[in-house]
Amino acid sequence: MDEFSNAITSLWWDAENCRLPRDAKASNIVPNIASNLAAIGLTGPLSMYIYGNIRPHVDHNNNRKGFTTKQHMDLFASSCVSLQHVPGDNNRADSADKRMILDMMDWAYHHSPPANYVIISGDGDFSYAVHNLRMMRYKVVIIQPKVAANTLVASTQTVWKWNDFVDRVPRSVNPMNLKTPPSLNRTYDIKGIEYTTSPIFICWDVGSFPVPDNLNPQDVSLNIDLALSRIQLKGRLYFHCYGCSNSTTYDRRQILLNTGIEQHEISKDLKTADKISFAKLLLWSLDHHPPASYVVISNDLDLWIALSRLKEKGYNIMAVQDQQPCPLLVSKLATKIWEWSVLCKGGVPLTKEEVASQHPKPKTQVSKKQNVGDSSLWVARQ
Repeated sequence: MDEFSNAITSLWWDAENCRLPRDAKASNIVPNIASNLAAIGLTGPLSMYIYGNIRPHVDHNNNRKGFTTKQHMDLFASSCVSLQHVPGDNNRADSADKRMILDMMDWAYHHSPPANYVIISGDGDFSYAVHNLRMMRYKVVIIQPKVAANTLVASTQTVWKWNDFVDRVPRSVNPMNLKTPPSLNRTYDIKGIEYTTSPIFICWDVGSFPVPDNLNPQDVSLNIDLALSRIQLKGRLYFHCYGCSNSTTYDRRQILLNTGIEQHEISKDLKTADKISFAKLLLWSLDHHPPASYVVISNDLDLWIALSRLKEKGYNIMAVQDQQPCPLLVSKLATKIWEWSVLCKGGVPLTKEEVASQHPKPKTQVSKKQNVGDSSLWVARQ
């Protein structure tokens, strides 16, 4: 028995990539999974989370969609399984994957090794997160469907087939140790945090925010450092850039690399590069607890949903916008906002008044609605 046998285990199920077998008996799914984990030596407390467009629904073609039936949802809920419903659409088809990565990293924030991850998926976009969790000394078990990405399978030494876990019950079974999953929403005491000399992570989507043609790429990091120093942020800088390789020439990428800006391979597959950087941003928080700061040069709204949770922990979040004003969500989360053309030249951020002018408050309509014995006004906001 090793140090991981009785350690806490979290199971993360990518429901859109690894679906339930049609002939699987609903009441056996959770017990079979838990019993098989116990049979391979994971006997500690177990929490289970399921992600995807879970709830039963009908699409525009009147086809039944969703991971579960009402019966499955009731059984999962009664079995201490946390269902994380993430609606998907064509514009944000990978939102469930990003939400799962966010919660996996958040779980690591609160549970140090020895601890176990069990990931039910065949999606190679989880490979980067899995590799890093293993290097941090977590034990990671992959349960894969019939077809799985080689990069994911190669990321850990323990891989099992999905059908074996959901269908087969081992001959010798230890008692299940299922526990109610802890809430993924927590509260933190962040009063009095000082960021002046704390580290700063700069996440830069170089595809959407390219270096201006009239600016030397090697000056960008120096100018960003200058801009941060002007607002009294003088901690160590950690640069990470990503994006579509077609938007940045090889020579300009090489210059950025020579200035110390880390570049996870800038993939032609923007979705993959996006998820890798999403995981990278969250992994950085595991080694750099508050006080620490983030500068986010990206338009990815899923990224900002993750940053809202980091802000709750006490991180200082700053944003950069292109020619279009940043979304309202970003303006509420960010303590400072720069225009990209200004930041990359070492300039100052927008004032609070300038940010507020980009998002004028909606007009308030006041209408009188007379009730019997009541002359109060009903206020309706557009």
